[in-house]
Amino acid sequence: MLLELRARDLGILTEACVAFAPGLNVITGETGAGKTLLMTSLALLTGARAESRLVAAGSEAAYVEAVWERAPDDEGETELIAARRIGADGRSRCWVDGRLAPVSVLAETCGPLVEVHGQGAGFALADPRVQLELLDAFAGTGEMLASYRRALSELRASAAELEAIESSERERIREIEFLSFQVSEIDRARLRPGEDEEVAHALARLENVERLAADAAQALALVGTEGASGALSEAAKLLGAAAALDPSVAEVADRVTALAAEASEAGRDVRAWAEGLEADPEALEDLRDRSAAIAALKRKHGATVEEVLAAAEDARARLLRLEGAADQATELRGRVASLTTEVEAIGGELSQRRREGAVRLAELVNEELPALALGSARFEIAVEPGQEHTERGHDRVAFLFTSDRRRPPGPLGKVASGGELSRAMIALTLASAATQAAPVLVFDEADAGVGGAAALELGRRLAQLARTRQVVVVSHLPQIAAFADRHLVVSRHDGGVAVREVHGEERVGELSRMLAGLGTSETARAHASELLELGRAAGAANPRA
Repeated sequence: MLLELRARDLGILTEACVAFAPGLNVITGETGAGKTLLMTSLALLTGARAESRLVAAGSEAAYVEAVWERAPDDEGETELIAARRIGADGRSRCWVDGRLAPVSVLAETCGPLVEVHGQGAGFALADPRVQLELLDAFAGTGEMLASYRRALSELRASAAELEAIESSERERIREIEFLSFQVSEIDRARLRPGEDEEVAHALARLENVERLAADAAQALALVGTEGASGALSEAAKLLGAAAALDPSVAEVADRVTALAAEASEAGRDVRAWAEGLEADPEALEDLRDRSAAIAALKRKHGATVEEVLAAAEDARARLLRLEGAADQATELRGRVASLTTEVEAIGGELSQRRREGAVRLAELVNEELPALALGSARFEIAVEPGQEHTERGHDRVAFLFTSDRRRPPGPLGKVASGGELSRAMIALTLASAATQAAPVLVFDEADAGVGGAAALELGRRLAQLARTRQVVVVSHLPQIAAFADRHLVVSRHDGGVAVREVHGEERVGELSRMLAGLGTSETARAHASELLELGRAAGAANPRA
């Protein structure tokens, strides 16, 4: 329940504080007094867009705050306090229970607490989207619609994935053929890591075998028994004999002996290498072919044999994925078929629920119309299948209306006048009130076009509605104000705008002003007193739940 609403420097509201009561709260006052600004304050606290033009001239910011009664939270608190500051620069700051919060959190917290029916709500009722939302709320399709949307979302995602696979089928086949050739080409080569360097070394040896043989012969002559090895051996013998006579040369003799042995070993190694140098034209040709094959693969796939082998593994993995796409497409086709069946089944149940709700809601609205001076009118709701499944279902919903039952009904927005639209909106609200979750219903001059006996009956209906929830009405109709549990009057004065609750004779005077524009007219005051008696009688007959 809304307990209190405060506004400061909002338009012409310099300072306003309004306390609300359970039941029916009616706000009245002269045109331009600032009644609608109070409702604007409430809208700002439910997440409505803040505009700098709302800030009073000469003020740095406007400030609005509301206090709601709620069920105890985890800390036992039973009040919810929300506030918002709108700067002259258009920026706003929000607080929920004293903590800074983004506008989205403010909307999520306070938005569900209030259902607002503004001056343009009747014309919004002509919008098919609004009509469908109203019918869904009445028919209680929330969980079913959520299941339908989940299934539809999965269907669309799977269908898009399948389409992507199928649309790229030719490209996929071409890539499979290319990758298969690439893998086969590399596999046939039977490459080994480091083989390119091995082949290069072996090829260089065979291509230069004659030169290497000549170099080996010359090296052997220089190192062998006829060369350094023989000379060092002779020197070692001489120094060995000298060491027997002069021990000081023994170390040198040992070193020369070691060099002679090393030279002899080197000579044997040179001879062994030279003996292995043989021309082999056939092996040379094979190596040249192998080198050319490796070079060709490296030009295509990498700078080294290791990179070529890595390219083959990457191609093999990609090939497996592409070849599995056919199985994936088959699986997706089955999933799309299954989800299509599910969407159609849930959509069918949703349509049935809507058709049943449409019949019940139309019956309730038609029961309300006579009391709103639309006794000859007829209201119907058509639920027809649409051309495709959308987020809103597979149905087209149309609210149909005729002011004369002898004529067939047509689209509500085209055949109803402004006053009829307004009264149809009120009838719909009253008919569907039991299904509305918001604990506070607000009517901001939504009774435009209603008067006379219809206004009196509307007052009774709103009072009846207020037995089960809190209702706030901004109205110019005394017939509605007479049924208020709390009557608030907004008036302008030199200092700004004042909001006060009226009782007794002061309330009679306000109703008189609304009736005849004369608060002191005895006739008007008598009529006002009669209206108040009707309101009190209605309250006694229908106590709040």
